[in-house]
Amino acid sequence: MAFILPGFICVKFYEILTGQKRTDASQFRMDFFAYSLINNFFALLLDITINHFLASKTDIVSYLLYFLYFVILPICLTYILYLSRKANWSIWLFQHPDAYAWDHAFKNAKNGCFVIVTLNDGKKYAGKYISKPQEKKTSFAASGYLAKDIYLAEQWELNKNASFKKKTNQTGGIYLSDIKTIEFFE
Repeated sequence: MAFILPGFICVKFYEILTGQKRTDASQFRMDFFAYSLINNFFALLLDITINHFLASKTDIVSYLLYFLYFVILPICLTYILYLSRKANWSIWLFQHPDAYAWDHAFKNAKNGCFVIVTLNDGKKYAGKYISKPQEKKTSFAASGYLAKDIYLAEQWELNKNASFKKKTNQTGGIYLSDIKTIEFFE
């Protein structure tokens, strides 16, 4: 269990953080084992430090430490790896955690932006991508291994020269799929 559970928790928590789902099942066991070894190294260092300060451990303390080593520590180590991969200083060392440009573009649209979406059939739709949680309505872009579709909270009309004319009134937004391109405007 010590050589599988921490690695399993690392991989699953990383999938939750990034929205990526792994499909190559043949690598799972080796990855679980490798991540578990790394986790166990840090658990051993932590255990040596804790034993230095604790003269004796009760059963309850032992169970809490096992929970710390096999559940909490893998989550913390995974989160540190995730933040490291996002940091600018680590670009030369790690691959960016966003597997798709689509994910990266919408994660960086924190203040919202105007977009023109061109579908595969050539039709163009304009709207405002709103990502602030305090807004009444927010937009959504599917990410990771899911289908590439988008919900825009506001639909806008375009001029003949493809600039934003006015907000379309009395709509609840627009859902678009089968997308060819998306243009972003601030």
